[in-house]
Amino acid sequence: MTKTVFTLLLFLTLIIGAGLVAKREQEIYQQTPAEGNYIFKIKGPSHKKLVFCQDNQDLEYQCVEGEGIYLESGKDYALDFTQRPLGFGDVNFDGSVGVNDWSAVLGCRNADSKRGEELFDIGGCRHADSNFDGEVNNFGLDLLYKTLAGEPDDE
Repeated sequence: MTKTVFTLLLFLTLIIGAGLVAKREQEIYQQTPAEGNYIFKIKGPSHKKLVFCQDNQDLEYQCVEGEGIYLESGKDYALDFTQRPLGFGDVNFDGSVGVNDWSAVLGCRNADSKRGEELFDIGGCRHADSNFDGEVNNFGLDLLYKTLAGEPDDE
């Protein structure tokens, strides 16, 4: 039986463009797991959810039912999920990436939303800032287009 864990330590990797990668490390769940196989479902703050069933899982690999990462109770693990970056896009937090997210990012971009402005800070446009540079611009639309053109969210 495969168990699901929402990761012991999240290594969030964002594609920032032309070979640049930004990484943020955030501890989000800490509990000693029971021994067994685990799958990890990871979703960043405004990113689509991906399922990981292998350490160092690459971009092309698709998990099969019953597969998972074997963990022993009482041991520490450093799992690497950076080979499969999370796609930008779930800016309205409905759990998937779709046309409503596109509309939100486009609206913030058209309003020329920047950090320090009410629309950005309070109105929700900060979630449409794809590369955390303090503004919503065409770069975010490009990343969102790339996400929408790819595979749907992992289940």
